[in-house]
Amino acid sequence: MGLTDLLPCFEKRDLLNQPSASVERLVEWGRRFEDREMWSDAVDFYMKADAREELNRLLGLMREEGDTFLFGRVCKALGYEPSSAEWLAVAEEAERRGKHFLAAQARRKAGIEAVDAPVIVPVSVEQT
Repeated sequence: MGLTDLLPCFEKRDLLNQPSASVERLVEWGRRFEDREMWSDAVDFYMKADAREELNRLLGLMREEGDTFLFGRVCKALGYEPSSAEWLAVAEEAERRGKHFLAAQARRKAGIEAVDAPVIVPVSVEQT
């Protein structure tokens, strides 16, 4: 299965904005995106379908991936408030994977302001 069997951008948008979209169809598209590790798209479809089982599965996966952003999105969709310890676990995994910015975000969510967090400096591009 390649990317050609996924929804084009505008069709995806239309389906997600369709009030009468069936739960089964939304979950099926969520699974297709999940199978390709397109996590954000999968979350969009699972949220629209209120597919709590699938969202719970992705919650664990995002914790394991150290993906602060999607972990937070899935928590919000589930109405779940993660503990400081859970945010710290996400931070540790993000740090281990070299996702320093995401790790700093997770530490902040845990209530810890990182003093030694990496500073991200924008790179300017000189025009010639």
